[in-house]
Amino acid sequence: EKMWELSAANFWDFHFDKVGRYWGAKAGEIDIVALDSTGEDLVLGECKYTSSPKGLSVLHALQEKADVMLKLTNAKRVQYVIFGTSGFTQGLTEKAQEGNVRLIEQL
Repeated sequence: EKMWELSAANFWDFHFDKVGRYWGAKAGEIDIVALDSTGEDLVLGECKYTSSPKGLSVLHALQEKADVMLKLTNAKRVQYVIFGTSGFTQGLTEKAQEGNVRLIEQL
């Protein structure tokens, strides 16, 4: 539901029309998978409650799965969204400033 709210609020520079999750042998588990109506833009996300700040390892795990998901969906671009309830490490916060990573602390 939060993903639809973010899309409606123009959180990304595109609007997706499919949101779900993925579990498969090739990419494992992905909490959030969203694909835009053109099929060109893909959002992959992580949404798990933890008691410690989320770090770069969460992003790296999503990035490893991105190649498989890009092939499965035929999307051309991928962006990442990471939801956290205990904040984010400095390294992940700095990486998010590069543009294709979004961090959301409250659900």
